[in-house]
Amino acid sequence: MYKYELKKVTGRLSTKVTLAVFCVYLIWMLGAFYIRSEVWVNPQGEEERGIHAIHNLKEVKKEWEGPVTEEKIARVLEANARITSDPEYALEEGGLSNIGYAKTQGFQDIRGLINQSFCSFQENDYYMADRLSPEDAQQFYANRTDHLREWLYGEYSSSFSDKEKAYYIHQFEKMEVPLEYRYQTGWSKTIEFMMVVIMGAAIVVCILVASVFPWEYQTGASGVFYSSCYGRSRGIKVKIGAVLTIATAVYWAAVLVSSGILLAVFGTDGAGCMIQANGFWKSLYNITNLEAYIFCIACGYIICLFMSILTAWLSAVTGSSILPIVTSFLLIMAPAVVGQYVTGGLAGDILGLLPHQLMQGTTLLRLFTVYTIGGKVVNLCQILPLLYLGMTAVLLPAVYLVYRKKEVY
Repeated sequence: MYKYELKKVTGRLSTKVTLAVFCVYLIWMLGAFYIRSEVWVNPQGEEERGIHAIHNLKEVKKEWEGPVTEEKIARVLEANARITSDPEYALEEGGLSNIGYAKTQGFQDIRGLINQSFCSFQENDYYMADRLSPEDAQQFYANRTDHLREWLYGEYSSSFSDKEKAYYIHQFEKMEVPLEYRYQTGWSKTIEFMMVVIMGAAIVVCILVASVFPWEYQTGASGVFYSSCYGRSRGIKVKIGAVLTIATAVYWAAVLVSSGILLAVFGTDGAGCMIQANGFWKSLYNITNLEAYIFCIACGYIICLFMSILTAWLSAVTGSSILPIVTSFLLIMAPAVVGQYVTGGLAGDILGLLPHQLMQGTTLLRLFTVYTIGGKVVNLCQILPLLYLGMTAVLLPAVYLVYRKKEVY
């Protein structure tokens, strides 16, 4: 019976087309925006792309690996100043020529950290490092907490309670210094790509499971199904099991294959480095790249299960397979779009709890949204997984009860 339910889904033409489109989409995104986007500039100033370029870029970055001490920051600033001040590499309109940029590729990651450290909390200035001297290196780590305090007690002071401000500062001060820098492009690319995979997998799963329960009504077999010996008991449980199996299979296949490709191409170096050294300088969460990856895919799996059961419940209530797909799609995409324009306040707090947040791992790890519950400050990474696990647990028996009481017609 269980195999039969799975076969009904996997044997449909719509299922094959949906999975084929999803695979093509992932392959296209991987190739065009993640692997081909990595650029190596050779000593002659010519841009190169592809596996060979990734290998060359990795080699020059590995020369700067090690603890990010004040001495290393000073070395980077000194090397950067030497190159940017050389007239040979200057362009008439300003900036560096490709030949000059080629000489900075090895320390570009650390240069990016310097820019984030010395810019104000909400500022982003690529040329900040060009205006610094090696003597400024001693402020590198102090800036992080100092700029946070300026932001918390400045223009946005009224947006946070004293407990929340203390929580933010405590989280920043917990970061162990000096940070360890390793070549870690593999993890930054993989963690970022998981947002694409999770959102795509959730939509695909909703499409596939939407007709699991209404199928008998759509084919006129509901009378046979519900009047059979186990139709209203074991039959419904088997359908729920099929929904969970489909969600699990689609999700983990997409996650593991895409992660495997990216990590095979870029390497697994830097798994134990803190995410603050990998583009998450202002993150509240003091975790490693590997821990961030595990957290993102675990959250993705939770939300994929939730969306699959929610779709099944909607199909139970409406008796339709189309309406649940449309509703689930809007629930995923609409808040993600609206969230680009709405921040803070009650609307921001509500948006912070919607399903799309668990799909956007990189965004979630950068968010400063916290809630005070019972006098204790908790962050989104503590709330959302438990919230959607609980909602999934509630929806499971709800689906069973709705279908158990369904009328035969």
